[in-house]
Amino acid sequence: MTEYERGFPVIQFVDLDLDGRMETVRRFRPPPPDFFENFDLKPLIASSESDWSGDGQFKTGEVYLEDGSVVYTWDMDGSGVMNYYETENGNQ
Repeated sequence: MTEYERGFPVIQFVDLDLDGRMETVRRFRPPPPDFFENFDLKPLIASSESDWSGDGQFKTGEVYLEDGSVVYTWDMDGSGVMNYYETENGNQ
């Protein structure tokens, strides 16, 4: 399920593990001026968080930076707070 504002995606709820529950929330950044040349939504994803256990607390997350880097986050102790971070550098 994707919510749009002025024709552009803002937030998306996804069932990635196909269990019938929308455990993943994706948030989108505003599109660049050349967006209409390819209509690719993937570069617009700003972040993603997932609640794999169904307890209402996100366990994993990713923040997609505009330089192509990704910051991965985990709630390692189940406290509801992301307490481990790892960055993968982009191609630029």
